[in-house]
Amino acid sequence: MKTKYSLYLFIAALLASCSLDYEPLDTYSDVTEGMQQDSVTVVFKDKAAVVSHRQTLLNLFRNGQEHWYLDMLLLAEAHSDNAYAGAPNNETTPFEVNSIEGSSTTLNRDWNM
Repeated sequence: MKTKYSLYLFIAALLASCSLDYEPLDTYSDVTEGMQQDSVTVVFKDKAAVVSHRQTLLNLFRNGQEHWYLDMLLLAEAHSDNAYAGAPNNETTPFEVNSIEGSSTTLNRDWNM
């Protein structure tokens, strides 16, 4: 009896399985970006343009990582008790005493990134 139900369950699972979509619309391919140029503006000309754009974004992230990390440390952890023991200067003191003004160069840099 159990094998009968197991067999029915196995057959139902086989019939309900999905098929592979060989040309998905959510990833870059010639179908989505390259070949069909009816009335839709193509954003990227080819795969090399996509790779170049991705590399540019990664370089921006890598070059800004120092500022992002240090500013996150300053903005998030400097408010907690004994978390930040930096040198007192004009840029970090307002963050340490919770009197952040809009004229702060650190805040201005982060806001405009």
